[in-house]
Amino acid sequence: MPVFQITSIKSGVVLGLYEAEDAQGARNAMARGAGFDDEAQSTEVSGAAASDFRVTESGSRLSEPVMRWSRVPARHRGGLFLR
Repeated sequence: MPVFQITSIKSGVVLGLYEAEDAQGARNAMARGAGFDDEAQSTEVSGAAASDFRVTESGSRLSEPVMRWSRVPARHRGGLFLR
């Protein structure tokens, strides 16, 4: 299944990667992840339109490592990052 990256047009922030059949499916997946039933409900509640997001196909599956942000500095997590 294709993977789509959704980016905010206004801020340029990448909002996420979503597996879906098409761009509409990716927008629906993003809306469900935010607690809505689908994009239509999200638009009704938030006022954000499909044109507020750039949806681009980025690959065929989610297999690449994802960088995660953490509030805890690396040296406090143990393992290889101890100083």
